[in-house]
Amino acid sequence: MLCMTAAAVLWALPATAQESTSGSNGADILGLRGTRAQPAQQAATAQQDPPPQYDPASTGAIPDPATAENADDSLFSLPANADDPFADAPPPDSGRRPSTALRRTAARNTVGEIAAPGPTRENLRAEAVDQDVNMPVEREPTIDTLENPLIDQRAERVQAIERLRRPHDERPFAPVGIRAGSFILRPSLEQGMTATSNASVSHDGSSAVLSETTLRLNAVSDWSRHAATIDAYGNLRRSLSGEDLKESRIGVDARLDLDLGNELRGFGTLNYLRRPESASSPAAIAGTLSQPVVQTVGGSLGLEKDVGKARFGIAGRLEHDIYGDAELSTGGSVSQKDRDSTLAALTLRGGYEISPALTPFLEAEVGRRQYDQKVDSNG
Repeated sequence: MLCMTAAAVLWALPATAQESTSGSNGADILGLRGTRAQPAQQAATAQQDPPPQYDPASTGAIPDPATAENADDSLFSLPANADDPFADAPPPDSGRRPSTALRRTAARNTVGEIAAPGPTRENLRAEAVDQDVNMPVEREPTIDTLENPLIDQRAERVQAIERLRRPHDERPFAPVGIRAGSFILRPSLEQGMTATSNASVSHDGSSAVLSETTLRLNAVSDWSRHAATIDAYGNLRRSLSGEDLKESRIGVDARLDLDLGNELRGFGTLNYLRRPESASSPAAIAGTLSQPVVQTVGGSLGLEKDVGKARFGIAGRLEHDIYGDAELSTGGSVSQKDRDSTLAALTLRGGYEISPALTPFLEAEVGRRQYDQKVDSNG
């Protein structure tokens, strides 16, 4: 009886201490630990109401208790999830990009395992990656060593400007020219002095020092197929000392070359010349103050044909001479209209090219001069 009373007192002391402690700071202790009566009540409730058992919707989600008890712990036994069709599924993507080595290995395995009916973009990409990995690196050749037979042989690498062989320029100081439309103009002015023992070029001429001024104009067309040239000049001579002399000359020459095709060429010329008559002419008039002026106007048309190395040509020419009146030293003038005439000529030419620099030829000309007046001043 005494033993039972002592045991009951000892069992009741902890509960009383717990309740007395909660009186001073019961709010803190109860908030953290709770009373001892609560776990006992929860355990009683758990024994009375067992938790509901999990019932999976598909078979095989959880192991069968009977199968788990009879499982073999041998190394050769099948795994517990051998019947699960999703057991070999790859793990979920972690979100990290695989390394380059893993991607190349996967690409090679994919190409070896999958046989596609035709090359796809993925297969070509995998093959390219494989070739880049296994192919040795070769040094690319320089541009100069590349040889392409399709390129024109003349399209070669050009040497430096300092090493180029420039053609010899026969007129290195010729005027550069001024462009006017499709022509290039090259004007020039020349000034000089002349000392002569016979200024008038006559039987009674004397010495003199002359000043000569010449103005020239050259015009050349800039056409791709045909060509045209114009040469004009004016010359003025004056005496500085000695015999008195005053002369002027004017001349214009124009030429047009036409390329008619099939080694056939055509040309045409026009010319004009105004000059004083020479004192040594057999028809010169003596006792004149100055030599009379003579004007010549002419033109020609022709054709040229090349047959192999043979050269053939035909041309027609017309010239008209106009003589001015002679001023006499005794006064008055003498008309020279009876000397005015027109010349018509036909020229035939044939040659053979021995070399590009030498072509011998034969030329024959036949012409007739017609005077404007049938009767001269001498009747």
